[in-house]
Amino acid sequence: QTCALPIFWQSPTLLWHMIAGGLAAGGGFTVLVDLFVSLDDEIVRGGTVALTVGVIALGLIGIGEIFQHHPTRNITEAVHHMTKGEYSLQWWGGGMGLGVVVPLLMLLIGGAIPLGIAGVSAMAGIWFADDAMVKAGQAVPLS
Repeated sequence: QTCALPIFWQSPTLLWHMIAGGLAAGGGFTVLVDLFVSLDDEIVRGGTVALTVGVIALGLIGIGEIFQHHPTRNITEAVHHMTKGEYSLQWWGGGMGLGVVVPLLMLLIGGAIPLGIAGVSAMAGIWFADDAMVKAGQAVPLS
């Protein structure tokens, strides 16, 4: 028997991961929409700030997963699967690389198209990271 996310429901960073992902995805979607529909500058500025804060927080939370003490052995094992085991390429390459590093680089470049790329990249990275988190949680036996 295996369990999906219930193992990660015990993680102290889960709430912050979800809030950061919401900020990054919402901001990413906003700057992406601005490529196709001219949005008010204040809305785009707010989306850019949300994207930036969310992506930075996701990066810090991702790094924190390596160094923090996990409250249960199951979470420790799941984090190992996610960060060093079979899902590490998905977590580091997709979640952290595509979802954090690429958006930050695009945000530094600035401009509408790089912001749109940052938005798509952040949303894709969130999918990769969350998928790795679910799979890692499923990889740990309940007993």
